[in-house]
Amino acid sequence: MKNRRKRHFIDSAVQGALARRIMLHWIIFSVLVLTIMPFCQIISDLKLDVPFSQQFQVKWMEMAPMFVIMLATLPIFVYDTIRFSHRFAGPIFRFHGVVKRLAAGKQVEPVELRPGDAWKEFADDFNAMVQRLTSEDNQKTSASAENGVNGATSDIDAEFTLS
Repeated sequence: MKNRRKRHFIDSAVQGALARRIMLHWIIFSVLVLTIMPFCQIISDLKLDVPFSQQFQVKWMEMAPMFVIMLATLPIFVYDTIRFSHRFAGPIFRFHGVVKRLAAGKQVEPVELRPGDAWKEFADDFNAMVQRLTSEDNQKTSASAENGVNGATSDIDAEFTLS
């Protein structure tokens, strides 16, 4: 398949923070679910003759398979979030590279984003800006070269006229 990204992390600072955030959310969600659900089940099926701690332990053991399933889904959630973030981090990474090359005075090609990437309108505006800057730079270079040639010709004409 063409245009596939080969790196897991395009921008490790941003995507790492995103992965940590989704893991934190998952942990909070799991803790809440795994503590609140047994309480709800105990309250709905309250047995006054059995100690609460024993009822909680029984209900929690009934939920153990749910905990295993939830634990198994965490890597899937993190992986999918990182892959999804490529649609944002990838274009920014490309724009950053073009800006660095422009700042160094190098020629750049228009930024073409992959299908599904974010900020396509921004890419169009960015490419128009780069084209305008490149056009202005070329005009300045042409004018400088033309002035240099005209100035040299004038100097040569003056030298022959004086002799």
